[in-house]
Amino acid sequence: MLRQQQRASQRSCALNQQRFTVSLHARCALLSTHVEFISQVRLPTLCCADCRHNHLPYPASAGNAAQAQTAGTAQAPGSTSRSSKAPVEPPRPPELPLLMHSVSMASFLATQGDLEKLLLEWKRQHGPVFEFQVPKSPPVMVVTDPDMIREVYEVLQYEKSPRYRDLLPLLGPQSMVLSEGHTWRVQRDAFNPGFSSSFLQSALPGFISCTERLVEQLAEAADKQKVVQLHHLVVLTTLEIICKVGFGEDIDFLTAGRRGTLWAAFEGLGRHVAWFIDNVPFNWLKALPWNQAKSEQLQHQLDSQLIDILVKRLGEMGIQVQQQQQQASQWQEAFASDSSVQCPAAAASSSSSSSNSNGSSSVLAAGSSECPFHNMNGSPPVATSNNSSSSRGGGIGAQQPSATAAATKEAATEQLMLQSKDILTLAVKLCQQQANRSSNSTVQAGLDLDMLLSQMKTFFAAGHDTTAGLVGWTLWYLCQNPEVEQLLAQEVAAVMGDSSKPTYQQLTEMKYMNAVLKESLRIRPPIGLIARVAPPGSSLAGYNTSNKILLVSPYVQHMDEDIWGPDASQYKPKRWLQEGGRAQHVPSYSYMPFSRGPRDCIGARFALLEAKTILCMLFRQFKFEYAGQRPEEVLMSVTAHPKYGVPLSVKWREAGTWKQQ
Repeated sequence: MLRQQQRASQRSCALNQQRFTVSLHARCALLSTHVEFISQVRLPTLCCADCRHNHLPYPASAGNAAQAQTAGTAQAPGSTSRSSKAPVEPPRPPELPLLMHSVSMASFLATQGDLEKLLLEWKRQHGPVFEFQVPKSPPVMVVTDPDMIREVYEVLQYEKSPRYRDLLPLLGPQSMVLSEGHTWRVQRDAFNPGFSSSFLQSALPGFISCTERLVEQLAEAADKQKVVQLHHLVVLTTLEIICKVGFGEDIDFLTAGRRGTLWAAFEGLGRHVAWFIDNVPFNWLKALPWNQAKSEQLQHQLDSQLIDILVKRLGEMGIQVQQQQQQASQWQEAFASDSSVQCPAAAASSSSSSSNSNGSSSVLAAGSSECPFHNMNGSPPVATSNNSSSSRGGGIGAQQPSATAAATKEAATEQLMLQSKDILTLAVKLCQQQANRSSNSTVQAGLDLDMLLSQMKTFFAAGHDTTAGLVGWTLWYLCQNPEVEQLLAQEVAAVMGDSSKPTYQQLTEMKYMNAVLKESLRIRPPIGLIARVAPPGSSLAGYNTSNKILLVSPYVQHMDEDIWGPDASQYKPKRWLQEGGRAQHVPSYSYMPFSRGPRDCIGARFALLEAKTILCMLFRQFKFEYAGQRPEEVLMSVTAHPKYGVPLSVKWREAGTWKQQ
């Protein structure tokens, strides 16, 4: 009798468990069917082992915990998996069938912050490697382990995500941001000297002269007790600097403001491109005919003005440009094309002039029948550039120069730096020098007109945006931390004395200024997310990465309390000055405001010198108070902008101290 009761009790428990399981499955199906309730229903915190609706991170089940443990022991972080064990899948945050992570991401972004903060929260929950996915997109594996990031960037050197091609209209089809392989190496080697410390030291007067116009406007605001949108003013100032130092063109953006034709063309195209990048669900709309037509029209408005500057500057160098078609149609095909980024220059240039595949004409060197700016897709140069990127600039099998030849080349480069007043001139002269030096007539030191235009657009877009954001965020942080602002102003006054214009030596002596800028870049890195594409069949540290996007967030790296300490989220410039402190021993890939590895930002030195010059000249004369109604917030649109423009009231630091010298 007792056994019969026990059997009946077991059958009852099994039936109840079956009913619970069926009910839970039905609830999962209901959630996937009635999407309108998703944002109001709290997902279950427990799920049966055989439920295919994965609402829990992988480590929650015993099987997945074992997988995670296998992944951690299969191979040390920072190396590809060579173990006989099959790579495992990384943990995934809770998701819904079909909709995957799109709903949870949209809910978080609408109520709690931006994607960077969501990634930081997921990292705290699921560890240094995790994965998310949205419908009709490949899985995105977020990597936060510094050694694994180094493996991807330096050893494997995976190519950039195809999403970077959304920037093609703004940057140009041959931008070094988009180029890969040998094409990128030649471009980088050609422009690296223009971003070296030696050249930037000689270019400092250009930084100062443009900043003086900003000082004049702030002086007027201080006299009239006006509130200024400082971020916008700095944007215009940095545009002036990149035009003057980058292209040798003196343009007064600050006086013209939004009325200037070049600024209006750039802003119009930038807003158009950014809209499709920011609104991911509607990104596909950019391919519609009317949106493509608008994109081409906006590109022409910007390109035609930059071409005029480029042709003028090349003419001043004695290089004639023969344009065989109207500029209105020169650049349409390249931007509308969805082919891989390649240099469209002609394969041969024995004639005095030739048109390339997108309709633009070649650049002709005066006194030469052969163009020194083409054939970038040909054989690698015989000799590689002897500069900071030489380790990544030479192709396989490239002939290495002798010590004497290398020293001669370096001396010639230094001489060109002294003779060149802007980055464009220096790059062109270096390419001419390379072409003249080459003993192999089939080897070209490769730049063409399209390539030069693409780099101009890249420097125009990226060359001002990073610095403007850095200066804007720094002023916001200083307004929130008056003790830091006071220490910075004291250092500026002590180093500069009575002068209103800093020297290069004085800027290098400002240690606290360096700490302030490093901390601003740590708390608010200008780059939002960096993506690489893993090839089929690949793995990393025991995790399957085949055909996945590998995503790195500098912000997440900079907020890691295990690396930076419990005060990681606090603005403390002094951390960079503490001997033996955490900041002195941070892994390189735990601090990457300008990315890292061979493809780090070429303009990092340029941006820092620019920011130092602007802040030094501003704090020598003025003090600032935040005048906004709300605290600044991050507006992530390609880069991290201050949402409200950093409105500041401007006051004289000491009455009557401003003066021109």
